[in-house]
Amino acid sequence: PPPIPGRVPPPLRLGRSAGARALERGAMRDRLQCGSAIEFEANGEERRAVVSTVLPPGQADQCTHELECLQTGQDLRVRLNEDSCMLSCSDLGIVDEYYNFCGMHMPALPAHIEHSCTDICGLFFLLATLCILAWIGKQAIQNGSLLRLHTSTDYEGNMCGRSPGVEDKLFSYWCMHSNESSVNLKYPICVDECPQSNASSHVCYSEKLGFAALIPDYPSKNLGLSPYCWPKDYALREQVKEERSQEIGSVFRGILLIPDNAWLVFPVTCVSASIMGYLYFKMLEKCVDFMILVFVLAATNLSVICGLLAFYTAYSGTDARGWVVGAGLLLFGCIAIHVLSKSDTQAAIGKAAGCIEAACECINQEFSLLMEPIVSLTIRITILLYLFAILLLTVTCGDMERLQKYDVRKHIVFSADESGSLGFILFVIFWFMEMSTSMSQYVLAWVSERWYFTPYVNDQKLDWERHAVFKGYFNAIRYHMGSIAFGSFLILTLRPLRIMLHIFDTLQAKLCPGHQQQHFRLLRHISKDAYLMLAMCSDTFLRSAKSAEYMRNSSEDFKSISTLNGLQGIFQFGGLLAISLASGLGTLLFFQLFPVFGPDTKVRDNVIWIAMACSVPIGIGYMTLFDTVGDTILYCWAVQQSRYHYRLSHQRPKSVTGWNGATFLPSLLGDYQGETFEKVNYAPEALRELVLGRTRRGITFPC
Repeated sequence: PPPIPGRVPPPLRLGRSAGARALERGAMRDRLQCGSAIEFEANGEERRAVVSTVLPPGQADQCTHELECLQTGQDLRVRLNEDSCMLSCSDLGIVDEYYNFCGMHMPALPAHIEHSCTDICGLFFLLATLCILAWIGKQAIQNGSLLRLHTSTDYEGNMCGRSPGVEDKLFSYWCMHSNESSVNLKYPICVDECPQSNASSHVCYSEKLGFAALIPDYPSKNLGLSPYCWPKDYALREQVKEERSQEIGSVFRGILLIPDNAWLVFPVTCVSASIMGYLYFKMLEKCVDFMILVFVLAATNLSVICGLLAFYTAYSGTDARGWVVGAGLLLFGCIAIHVLSKSDTQAAIGKAAGCIEAACECINQEFSLLMEPIVSLTIRITILLYLFAILLLTVTCGDMERLQKYDVRKHIVFSADESGSLGFILFVIFWFMEMSTSMSQYVLAWVSERWYFTPYVNDQKLDWERHAVFKGYFNAIRYHMGSIAFGSFLILTLRPLRIMLHIFDTLQAKLCPGHQQQHFRLLRHISKDAYLMLAMCSDTFLRSAKSAEYMRNSSEDFKSISTLNGLQGIFQFGGLLAISLASGLGTLLFFQLFPVFGPDTKVRDNVIWIAMACSVPIGIGYMTLFDTVGDTILYCWAVQQSRYHYRLSHQRPKSVTGWNGATFLPSLLGDYQGETFEKVNYAPEALRELVLGRTRRGITFPC
C-alpha cells in the first residue's frame, strides 16, 4: 500500500544485532546532527547557524559539515572538532573558534528517529545506588525488627513478648486507678490476652498506695492497629484517647475511628475519580470556550458587580469590612478588564484554548492515557512501601531508651553509620519520587508526540499506536532509564539553587532596570521540558534540555506557554476539586446503598474524608496528565510551525546528502513526493487554523 504522507519507512536492518545498533546510535547522539543549531563569533559578530549536512569523511578541503547561517542565509563549509568544540571556516576567515551547541533548530519527527540508549553513566549511577540500598536493607534485616516499633513496654521497661519473663505476654494493658473511676496510663502491664470482663484482676502498680496491688480488670479489646488493650466502655475509651493524643497527636484519634473494612473506600475512590476525570476531559474538549467565557465573566463583570454590592453593604452600615472587600474586588475587576481587553491577550487565550482542546482530544482518543495516573500512582506506592520498610528497619537498628525510669515513652539513639544510612535512604526516597514523576512525564510526552504527528486521514487519526502508554513505559525503561535517573537527580538537587537564583535575578532586575537574568539563565533549561525533546529525538538529557530551551526562546508560538499554564492552572484546580467532590459523593452513595460501616455518623464522616483525601493523589495525577499533554501539544505545535516557516523560506530546497545517506530536508519535512504542507495535516481541528496561519475563533470580551 502507498505510504501515509509524512511517514518515512524505517531503514532496512541487516547483519547487525539490536544491541550493536543501539550502541552505535547512542555513540552518534553526542555528535552534531542535521538540524542542530550552534552559535559562534565571526569577525566580532555573534552568529547562529544550523547544520544542514554532515559531510562524509575524506573531503578535499577537510570540511566536516555544511551550515546555513540564520542571520544571512549564507551556506558555509566548515571543519568542526566536536571533541574540543572548535570551528574553522575559510569563507569567514576564522580558525579554531569556539562554538556552543544551542539545541535542535529543526527536530526530526518521532517516526524518523530510532531510539537508542542515552546517558549510560546515569544508568550506572542508578545501579550503584540500588546496590548500596540493597546492602543497607540487608544490614537492616539482620540487625533490626519492626516488632521493636510495634511492641509496647510495661512500667518496668520490659518489652511485651520479647523481654525475659514476658515472652508469652504480647499485649499491653492499662490498669484502673485504685478508685476505679479512670484508667492509669502511666503504669501499663504486659498480659497474654486482653481482659474481657470485670471478674478477673491483675497485679498493677498503684500510685495512691505506692506499691503493686491486685486491681480488678475492665472489659477491653485489641483493635489490631497497636499492641494495647483498649477499653470497651465509651467513657473510658474517650479518656484514653484524650490522654494518648497528648503524646502521639490528635490525628490518631481519627485513625482509631476507622472501621476494619475501610479498605472498601479505595476501589470506590478509584472508580469515582476515574469516571469524573474522563467526564471532565470530555467537558473540556467540547466546552472549553464556554468555560473560558465563564471565567472571563467572573473575572471582569462579576467582580465589579460584587465589589459594588460590597460598597452598598458597607454604606448601609451592616458590615464595615465591605469597604475593603469592595475595593479589592473592584481593583481585581479593573485589572482583569485592562489585561483581557488587549488583543495580544485574547490571541494568546485563543491559542491556549486550542491547545487545551487538542490535549483533551488526545486524552479521550488514546484511552490508555486515562490509566497512566493509576499506573504512576501504583509505581509510587510500591516504591514508597519498599523504601519505608527499609527506613523503618534501619530505625529499629538503633538503641531504644526510655525518657525516664517509669516512663513508657522511648527515644532512639543512632550511631554515625546508622545516621548516614538514614540520610541516604531519605535522599533516595525523594530522588525515586522525582524519578517516577520524570518517568510519567516522559511517557506522556512520548505518547502525545506520536499521537500529534500521526497525520489525519479523512479527519481521523487512523495510524496512531494503540495502548501507547505501556509501550511508552517499555521504551523509557529500555532506552532512557539513564537519562531519566540523571535528569531527575539534577532537577532535584538543583531545584533549591534555581529558586534562589531566580529570586536573586528578579530582585536585581527590579532594583537595576535593564539587568538581564544572567545567573538563572545558566540553570533555566534544567526542567521537565527536557523530556519533551528526549521523547522526540532520543538525545541525552542535557542536550534535550538545551534543545527544549532553544525552542522555547526561538519560537513565538511556544511563548504562549505562560498563558497556557495560567489557564491550565485554573482548570487543574477545578478538576482536582471536582474529582475530590465526586469521590466523596461516590463514597456517600456507597455508604447509603451498603451500610457496611455501621450507623455511627462520626465513622461515616471519617470514611468520607478519607475517601476525599485518597482521591487527591489520583486527582493530582489526572491534572498532571492534563498539564503535560497540554505542554506537549503546544511544543509539537511550535515544532510544526517552525517546520512550516522553514518550508516557506525554502520553496525549492536543494537535495543534500547527510551522514546517514538520507536526504536532509525531505527527511525532516516528511515530503518525498513534493507534497504540499496542507496535505500532511497533523494538527487537531482545534489547532488546524492556527497552524496554517489563520485566526481561530476568538474569545468574545463581555463588556
